[in-house]
Amino acid sequence: MYALSVLRSANRLQIAGLPRLLAVAIIMGAVAPAAAGQKTPATNDCDRLAGSRYDGERNRGFKPVDADSINVDAALEACSAALDATNAPRFAFQLGRVQDRAGEISSAVDHYSRAANAGYAIALVHLGAIAGRMGDAQQEFRYFTEAAEKGNALGAYNLGVAYRDGNGTNVDGALAIKWFTRASVQGYDVAAFNLGAIYDEGKIVPEDNRLAINWYNIAAARGNVDAMINLGLMLESGEGTDRNIAAAAIMYREAAARGDSFGSAKFEALRSVLVAQDPGEVEHQARVVDDGEHPGKDAGPTPVVRRKAI
Repeated sequence: MYALSVLRSANRLQIAGLPRLLAVAIIMGAVAPAAAGQKTPATNDCDRLAGSRYDGERNRGFKPVDADSINVDAALEACSAALDATNAPRFAFQLGRVQDRAGEISSAVDHYSRAANAGYAIALVHLGAIAGRMGDAQQEFRYFTEAAEKGNALGAYNLGVAYRDGNGTNVDGALAIKWFTRASVQGYDVAAFNLGAIYDEGKIVPEDNRLAINWYNIAAARGNVDAMINLGLMLESGEGTDRNIAAAAIMYREAAARGDSFGSAKFEALRSVLVAQDPGEVEHQARVVDDGEHPGKDAGPTPVVRRKAI
């Protein structure tokens, strides 16, 4: 599915009106908008209250805020003031994000559009998500394409989903691989997982279990639980690699540590077998895998169906 499930909001690109001028008079004349890079209490507050983890141009002096966690009243005030003071596209985007969260879709579209017209790529992703919510798959696809071509990782991910699933375009495995790879190169773990799943399933590109394992390894190293589970299942069954029950147990343990109940159950089942053989076997075999060797092991229980691409 598309990322930004939290973003689902309105439709098409519109040119917003001119920015409001600050109306604060000081003796003679009005205060001009601050330079885009100038920091004020309002700009800091807007960055602190409404920065998105998917925005490559956000102020990294503050932690990103998930949409569900936005304090709408405080963020509306701060981001409105920040935009008035600077006219910077970052604050237009962040104000749009707050309005989107508040259900003020028309205003959100205006501010996303203002940011997008100034070249702010993540705003295009949000406009695409809104178009999708409105049922305009072609417009959604166009926005994701433009965002991806501007280098935004989330735009690239969503474009990969569009080509994989045929949303607003034809299914194209090669292009899905291309755009998921672009997103993965920028550190997006779900994109790496989806690449593993595409090669694992073999539906839109030829099945290639070794490539699937490579991508699952990348995603798992970034903390992706689904990749850990699928990699564990492949190691357990010996699909695309030699069987290695101990290495599979390590993957399940890592998933369990992140709250995955299936991973916990699988780890406990395999650990009891390995501990009966050798109390140090789990860690030893994990080191062997890290060294690039692949000692064969008897397969455990028949694996369940693997987790699907997201």
